[in-house]
Formats: sequence, structure tokens, C-alpha cells
Amino acid sequence: MKAKLSIFIMAAMMAVPQFAGKIHAGQWGVEATVGQSSIGISRYEDNYAGGLYLGKTQNNASAKTDETVIGGWAELRSKIAGGAYFAYGIDASLKSGQTTGVSISSSYSVSPFVSIEYSPVPSVLVSVWTGLVDYNVTEMSGASSVTTVSFAKTSLGFTYLF
Repeated sequence: MKAKLSIFIMAAMMAVPQFAGKIHAGQWGVEATVGQSSIGISRYEDNYAGGLYLGKTQNNASAKTDETVIGGWAELRSKIAGGAYFAYGIDASLKSGQTTGVSISSSYSVSPFVSIEYSPVPSVLVSVWTGLVDYNVTEMSGASSVTTVSFAKTSLGFTYLF
């Protein structure tokens, strides 16, 4: 399903290049994502970008999950056509709170990612990205776990540029 959504968005982005916006060097953005459920601030240049974000995960009372995530990302970007860009970079985050009722002592995650970004108008950027491999270290109740998951993070992001 995620792959079909990505292909659909790519096709839609390429179908209307005459409306494409141009990302100008030195633009700041406020972003919101669906998938990782976060908000953040970002800075875009011609060939690179980066940002910081804050996210929150809450499940129903029976799951007893309440997590806060703070992170940052950096990417290198290449223009494909019109207002479309291909980007690749790294995402790193720290997590706190509780998972299934157990407090998280410490948790960090690092994930390289690839992204397709499109600016339909100069002040809006739409992004679809996926983490290639998510490396996560979590310590809860004195026990530490290390997990590595492929294609674990996929998100759709909307950025207002100013």
C-alpha cells in the first residue's frame, strides 16, 4: 500500500510541472508529518536541507503507550524536474515516555532515508520519504534492546516555506 501511494504521488507531481514552485536558497519552513506524527522547523538550501522535530505517540489506555520523540535530520538534494527533488540523508531521534506501561530509561534511533520532494507552489513543499534501515537502542527497566528494521519509517510531510 505504501509503495502504491508513493507511485501515485510521484505520478501526480510529474503531471503538472508548469505549476511547480522553486525552492530558494535560505528558506525556512514549518513542517507537519503524517506517519511519524510530528511538527518541526527546517531550513532549505539549493543542494541540502535539515531540520528539527518533535513528535508524540499516544495509544489507547489498554496499550499504555505515551511516547515523546525529539529529533533532527539532514539531507543532500538533487533537482529532478520542475519543482521535484530527490533527496537522501540521515534522521536521528531520542525517545522518552512509556511503552506498554513500562518507562523508557533511554532510547535513540538512527535511520538513513531517501525522499522525493515536490513544491507545487513556491511556499509549499510536499515530501514522501522512507527510512532504509532503522537502528534503535532502547533501555527499559534495566534491560537494553537493539533492533534493526528495514523500511520501518515511512512518512508524508507538508512544509510551509517562508
